[in-house]
Amino acid sequence: MGAHICTAQKTETNEAVPSSSSSSSYSSAAAVEGLKSSADKEGKQLTSSDEETGATGITISKAEGGKDMKIFQIQFVDEVHEGRAPLTVTVANTEEEFRNTTVKDLQRKLIPEDEYENTILVYECSTLKRNRTLGSYNIQHGSVIRGLWHGEPFVGSCGPMSSDHEYEGYFPYDDDDYDDPNVISRRESMELVVMMQKPQQN
Repeated sequence: MGAHICTAQKTETNEAVPSSSSSSSYSSAAAVEGLKSSADKEGKQLTSSDEETGATGITISKAEGGKDMKIFQIQFVDEVHEGRAPLTVTVANTEEEFRNTTVKDLQRKLIPEDEYENTILVYECSTLKRNRTLGSYNIQHGSVIRGLWHGEPFVGSCGPMSSDHEYEGYFPYDDDDYDDPNVISRRESMELVVMMQKPQQN
């Protein structure tokens, strides 16, 4: 697989994947179209206002007077298996449940059991730690989450945001099995090594 270009603000890939800045509108549109098809089969309908609720979920209205149901989804891009189309995955029926969903629970929805230990989830440039919630990363309805192999590299800047100290190189994404603020990550340790090895400029 090719390396992924990653900066502090933007993630790009060589594939035609929507950027994080446009993911909400892209995902919401795809989700609405998919829901229209399934809703027709189940005797449900989407009201015109439902297509305008992108950032806060999509409401499904039952055709025969049933209670409306709101769903919250993410867009999943599987980069482990090349060629798979992005998937719209329903995570929860309430905003609170969506925000409190742990990364570990989301992994179980997205990743086959035999690949669970070898796959990480990435949002923008951050590896999602298994014990944290979607809300702690400010992940919203329609956000794009990527699945990658452990050790997948990206190209990014390291060191202080200064032209005198910037360096671009290949670094692996962090592991997802810890989230201790007092423990330096593998990527951060590699960046420090690169900085120390870089010749000082006079």
